[in-house]
Amino acid sequence: MKPRTFGAFLLGESFSRTSLGEVFRAVPLDGPQELRLVFVPAPAVVKAPEAVKLIQRNAKQWSGVRDLHTLNLMASGLVDGTPYAAIEHCPGRLLSDLLERSRAEGLPLAHDQSVYLAERLAGALLSHSGGGLFHGALSPESVLVTFEGEVKVVPGLCRDLQTTPLLADPILQTLLGHLPGSLAGGKPARPNADIYALGAIFFQLLLREPFHTGSYPFDAEARIGEAEKGLGPSDALPGNLCAILRKSLLPDQPGAYTELASMKGDLDQLIASGEY
Repeated sequence: MKPRTFGAFLLGESFSRTSLGEVFRAVPLDGPQELRLVFVPAPAVVKAPEAVKLIQRNAKQWSGVRDLHTLNLMASGLVDGTPYAAIEHCPGRLLSDLLERSRAEGLPLAHDQSVYLAERLAGALLSHSGGGLFHGALSPESVLVTFEGEVKVVPGLCRDLQTTPLLADPILQTLLGHLPGSLAGGKPARPNADIYALGAIFFQLLLREPFHTGSYPFDAEARIGEAEKGLGPSDALPGNLCAILRKSLLPDQPGAYTELASMKGDLDQLIASGEY
């Protein structure tokens, strides 16, 4: 792709295409030529004024975060009505791209790798939650895995897009698939949404398939039951892994996680025991 000017940045090659837009490698036109990742929402998102306002709101909330486990937001704004956000660049790949490659090549992650990534993601989410900030739009598209195996969170710029007219647009399918059913009707996210999203990501890490099938009504308990018995070519999941899935993905059931730290603690125990 030929570099092009976009506001205060020179956009280079695409880093990743996501369901809600595209991420480009970029450098500022002025000042230090430090490589950045610039997120530009898809045209369908830009056409919804409510969505543009939410992205700007979310960018403002994340602008003050400086955390080692986050791709920190360095700049944001509007270019001809299109919102953008420039975040730190870090060598690695979005988890969504890694999962797609794993599925395409038929190379599933081992259970210990899945547990490790989920535990690191839980820690990254907890790292910036001290001030009451939560992600609210977590999916594999908002997680970066570095080439060293560390996990960093992409700011939750698209939180609450389900409260806009985009709710009926297929563009939100990935976002909705990582939100509890109680929010699927258009309610704003709450902190416990990150627990559910992490459970859905953990499911996909283990099985290479999204947790939510895209059909409605969706029976989350039956979906976990399928995984426990063996989902397609995937082997049946051990009971201790299914227990974490149930406590994160069935929020109305007794014993469900109410704190992300509790889920991380169970993942830590799995890593320490090595029993999967």
